[in-house]
Amino acid sequence: METKQVIGQRIKEARKRLGFTQQQLADMIPGCSGSRVSNYETGFREPDATMLLALANALCVPVSYFYGLADLEEMSADEKALLSKYRQSDQAGKDTLQRVAEHTAPKYGADEQKKIAS
Repeated sequence: METKQVIGQRIKEARKRLGFTQQQLADMIPGCSGSRVSNYETGFREPDATMLLALANALCVPVSYFYGLADLEEMSADEKALLSKYRQSDQAGKDTLQRVAEHTAPKYGADEQKKIAS
């Protein structure tokens, strides 16, 4: 399989994992269109380095994932829902969610939950 086909397959896999349409993914990347995402996913076009970085950021994966050098960690339904809500928010909403996460994560992180459960 050609590199551009592997990359395309990986873009599609990561996009579907997050529940995004091609257009929703494109909307997160300045200058990108749904047809361009489609061309990447089918292996018709190969994204350049700048676009690969933008796709990696939008899809929350390392660039190495597109080349088959890293795998995706499965996200829970709650994680997917939260990420989707974050990405669909305007900047004020994103800022609010970020502040809530920064405020609560240290207090209620996994280590603290283990202590509470004991």
